[in-house]
Amino acid sequence: MKRYVLPLLICGCLLTACELDYEDNARLLFTGVVVDENNQPLSNVPVVVQFNDRTSIFGGFNSEVLGEKRTDENGNYSIVSLSPKGNKDFSIHINESKQNGYKLQYASYSILGIETIVDSDNKYELPDFKIERVINSKLELNRVNSNDTLFYKVLYQWREKLLNLDSNSVLPIDDPIDFFSPSDTILPSQTQKMNMISEILANTPVQILYRLGGDSSSEVLIENTNADTQTNSYVFEF
Repeated sequence: MKRYVLPLLICGCLLTACELDYEDNARLLFTGVVVDENNQPLSNVPVVVQFNDRTSIFGGFNSEVLGEKRTDENGNYSIVSLSPKGNKDFSIHINESKQNGYKLQYASYSILGIETIVDSDNKYELPDFKIERVINSKLELNRVNSNDTLFYKVLYQWREKLLNLDSNSVLPIDDPIDFFSPSDTILPSQTQKMNMISEILANTPVQILYRLGGDSSSEVLIENTNADTQTNSYVFEF
């Protein structure tokens, strides 16, 4: 039986590490508004407040949901929670796919750096969050000036977005590194190529990173800020 003591102790420590301690008689208040790309309020959107404990002795961090609600008819949400002890490291998740009430036609947001906006009364008043519609569009590539093989990569903001309030920056979840592949080419015999763009945010720009032939020094980044209203296509010429 003694040989089972150490594994049992380790399991006990793991369970203990996942438990969070809370301050006595202390509450936190998180408030904000969710709107669409036209600044109109969005109702019934799921919002979750999460506490991230990065002090785990096993590395990484433990997370615990402090509260969750859906926005009202005016797009407002107000979440009251207990106050965890120690460092206040919070994140808010709006319209995540794993949340009840997830709206497939809208983008998802994860907001970090919430602890930077707290006031003296433990209130976290967040800025309005605009979640855009998710649509499918088209990409039209036209050969105009070159006879070389064209290698390209399509870059655009996907449906999931990460916002860090501490740096006031919006970061895409997807990473456009290693963008050249055999499928992303226009051969010398081709004058046009059409592609579908799945799950792009409405009214957002599309970028093309490309090069001609095998010359890696000729990489060029171009942008189209609006799709053609008649064809719903982002059109690029090379």
